[in-house]
Amino acid sequence: MFEEYNSLHTKKSYLMNKYKFICEENRKNRELLDEKKKELDIMNKSSIVTQAAIKDTFSFLQQNITTIASHALATIFDTPYEIEFVMGSRGKQTKSSTVKIQLKKDGVVLSKNLLQSVEGGQLAVLSVVLRTAFLMLKEGDRRILLLDEVLAPVSRVQDDDGEGSNLKRATQMIEQLADLFNVQVLLVSHVVDK
Repeated sequence: MFEEYNSLHTKKSYLMNKYKFICEENRKNRELLDEKKKELDIMNKSSIVTQAAIKDTFSFLQQNITTIASHALATIFDTPYEIEFVMGSRGKQTKSSTVKIQLKKDGVVLSKNLLQSVEGGQLAVLSVVLRTAFLMLKEGDRRILLLDEVLAPVSRVQDDDGEGSNLKRATQMIEQLADLFNVQVLLVSHVVDK
């Protein structure tokens, strides 16, 4: 009988130790799980803040730069061009946000290869507007925009209405942008007349 008691006591001790070990492991796992949950909560909050910043930036682009760029294109070219910012996402793992610029002509989105589908300097004008917009993001009072032959693709043909060439209107548009945003523009050109 003493042997049975000893055997039961050994089993009991073993089971008690196993129970304590399992309880300790559960406590450690619970702490680890709580820690990971806190990290996940922080990541979710930062993701929400990042998405809000992206939406605010996108809204700013749509409200401000789109208006200025579309106005600049309409000032120079007879055909109604407009730009549109499109938000998308890329990557299954990172899910990073992207912003694409689409150029529309008469309300129709032009092909992906804009260099082949647009002639006459529309992209050059759009480039000047976007460069000016990015320059506005720079802090401080001194904003200098260097443009080297940026208007070379703009047509120099005189219009039927006698208003002058697209090139002349483009240089006037650059002057207006410079005045509006208080930007010093250094424009290099091989064209003698303005």
